[in-house]
Amino acid sequence: MDDGHATSEEPRPKPLSKRLGTWLGVTASAAGVLAGVLLVMDRWGPKDISLTEWRTRANTVCDKSLNLSPALNAYASFWELANESDSLPSDQFESRKESVANSFTQLADRARSVKADLSSIERPKGHEAEVDQLIESINHGSEMTFKLADDLRDTANPSEVMAIYGDRVEVLSSTGDEQRDLFEKLGAKQCYVDSSAN
Repeated sequence: MDDGHATSEEPRPKPLSKRLGTWLGVTASAAGVLAGVLLVMDRWGPKDISLTEWRTRANTVCDKSLNLSPALNAYASFWELANESDSLPSDQFESRKESVANSFTQLADRARSVKADLSSIERPKGHEAEVDQLIESINHGSEMTFKLADDLRDTANPSEVMAIYGDRVEVLSSTGDEQRDLFEKLGAKQCYVDSSAN
């Protein structure tokens, strides 16, 4: 008889086989999702690259961006200005000083471009520290080159040019040697001049 009260039947426990089936279904679904994630990461995720692949990419960057002629011309013009600055009329001194400073600004811009391009290449496994050191050295060299250009522009006294030349060129040469040694160690032959070829 129904007196308006719900009968209190306790729910029956599901049979073990049904619970086990549900659990296996959930586990299989989770495993499927995990397998899918791993497949996507393997196919499209970040990969370690070999030193050979890094070298190829770095050489491409250097072929595109590094040309020694502007650097050699900038240093030669700077040397000439340092040696002749005391004998130049004021207007010629200012004009040549600005031209040399512009050359070094362009070199610094080019170095920053090389640094950005090299930074975008994945690090080769086992050589991460050398690549990071190289990129930091290029960054440091570009900052020093910008500073050299600014100091040259700010110089009003022709006799100070030789002091700037002596101070900055030695430090920049040392930084350049460090970069050459790192490029050589990493095998990026398009990025340095072999010093033993002299």
